[in-house]
Amino acid sequence: MTLTGNKIKSDWLGLWILLGFESLLFVGLLAVYIHIHLFTEVLWPVTAVSLVLPLAIFNALVLIISLAMLGQAWLALKAGRIKSYLTNLGLSLLAGALFLSMAAFDLYAHYEAGIKPGRWLITDYYYAASGIMLLHLVIGWALLARQWSRKQDNATDAGFALHSLEISGVYWNYLALVWLIFFPLIILSRLP
Repeated sequence: MTLTGNKIKSDWLGLWILLGFESLLFVGLLAVYIHIHLFTEVLWPVTAVSLVLPLAIFNALVLIISLAMLGQAWLALKAGRIKSYLTNLGLSLLAGALFLSMAAFDLYAHYEAGIKPGRWLITDYYYAASGIMLLHLVIGWALLARQWSRKQDNATDAGFALHSLEISGVYWNYLALVWLIFFPLIILSRLP
């Protein structure tokens, strides 16, 4: 597939419009969190703190590794090193899958520890916000996986592959940035 200037511009315009609406969603979630935190007497269940902090720190490092590998994939593709590009993108996908798995395990561990939706307002918020974030991250991961699975297109049309990687990479980086800012606020507010 060859790209025209209008196709590239419309793809980027569509991405920035999407990111604008995503920002409104996440700012709304943050506003609700601030309201809950400041205007209600909400305490996290004590077990929530001990369950999440070490896992959250490790999970954030895994996400940062995924971002670094994605950056290396972009550099390799830009330089025409297809094998290195596919390797780095594959490593980014593996780190992203590990991140998503650990985030899902974190939610499950809270649920099994008795921290369930419907018991406290803050846990209802926690599950809703985490679910929304994880859904978006799964979509971002799927976009990158689609990019990796198109190996033949990448080898024959590097311009299209680079454009697709840039679009999906910006979305993945945006979501990771939101997660790395948003989620620690929730976690750190639990500490006594």
